[in-house]
Amino acid sequence: LFNPIYVSNVCVNDCHYCGFRRSNREIERRALTPEELLSEVKFLAGRNISRILLLAGEFRRSKYVEMLVDAVSTIRAAYPKMWLGLEAVALEVEDYSRLKYVGLDAIIIFQETYDQEAYQASHDACDPKSQYNNRRDGLRRALEAGILEVGFGVLLGLADPLEDVVHMLEHANQIKAAYPHAKLRFSFPRLQLASAQQMGVQRFDVTEEQMERLIVATRLVFPDVRIALTSRETQAYRLRLLDIVTDIGEEGSTVVGGYTINPVQAGE
Repeated sequence: LFNPIYVSNVCVNDCHYCGFRRSNREIERRALTPEELLSEVKFLAGRNISRILLLAGEFRRSKYVEMLVDAVSTIRAAYPKMWLGLEAVALEVEDYSRLKYVGLDAIIIFQETYDQEAYQASHDACDPKSQYNNRRDGLRRALEAGILEVGFGVLLGLADPLEDVVHMLEHANQIKAAYPHAKLRFSFPRLQLASAQQMGVQRFDVTEEQMERLIVATRLVFPDVRIALTSRETQAYRLRLLDIVTDIGEEGSTVVGGYTINPVQAGE
């Protein structure tokens, strides 16, 4: 079992599909203090969660990296055996080196879509995240820094799901060829309605059956990788795929402090 912890929802990007987009005035912006972060981790540890994925919006790089380093080191000091992954923006080699030094286990970067036209249409040109190639190269930089586990993902629905997954597997093959020691993982989130989401951003509907075929295909291509499925999918669907996926989300929250600070919103 794994769960996410959202460290911060402050973000300079205005991704059209995301509830954290900077133009969204409907949410309160905040970042967890070290004490609040440990409270969230303690709650999940009490539910026998041993794998935690940290997430955060993007802001000025120096402060952003400091926040991430502090978060990882705070958790690692209290929970030395906890698996810690980070799903965040594409950073530089020196940033990843710092995160590895304080105990980070894995970096996950969703390309969102490998369709460059759809990618540019979903991100404002002035935003840091609009740099498609920089984002695609982020996992290579993480491996250069010595992080051994890297994760791929596309947001199913932004573009043709089959083409996106094919390109994601091609990207993974390229990474594996260049870094044979790398441990790979894949995530399969479907685009869902979010606060202040831009109309028309979802170009394709992806059914459970379609996603299952894509997950099975990934397992056939990469028999030994980890595959994650979040609690955004129904429990029945997650249980159906237990023989295929390795990491199952259980009552996760996409809210900053969603387990112990704002528990009424937990389980999203």
